[in-house]
Amino acid sequence: MNGSFGCVGGSNCSVVYTWIVYLNNSPLLTGTSLPVSFTTSVAGTYSVVISTQCNGHDCETYTFTFKVKNPGHAIGNPLSTENNLPDNIQLIATPNPAPWLVTLHLTAPEPESGLIIWYDALGTARKHVFTAWDGSETEVETNVGDLSDGIYFVRFSGVNGSGFTKVIVYR
Repeated sequence: MNGSFGCVGGSNCSVVYTWIVYLNNSPLLTGTSLPVSFTTSVAGTYSVVISTQCNGHDCETYTFTFKVKNPGHAIGNPLSTENNLPDNIQLIATPNPAPWLVTLHLTAPEPESGLIIWYDALGTARKHVFTAWDGSETEVETNVGDLSDGIYFVRFSGVNGSGFTKVIVYR
């Protein structure tokens, strides 16, 4: 995990950050600077709690909680086929090429959830859509009217597997 956030108190704000990473409700790591950066090493429930003070006043506390099922399975380069997840999700886009609306057909051997991410030809993420289903098949309609004409790489990265397809947006 790697991330950061800024103080909304303006340029006169003197922010002090503290954070704690919990694994299964037990403290694992602590720190006082951002970004928070760590790699999960074992399966379990992780919580990252970030507390802030601005000019000596307590601000909101932020908590991010997530479960890790398969530690060490980094996604890596989004355009690479070496993402360490089984490539067992069938992902088909229709119509292709598409002018405004694309239907993504996903097929999985078991219940699945994860992110569908659209990357442009330079590898920049342009769209993110979360989806979950009971297994078998699902469809996700996506409006591509906000994307420029071009080739897009669409990757589903889920709990149990991944899938990949290319979509051409052309008007």
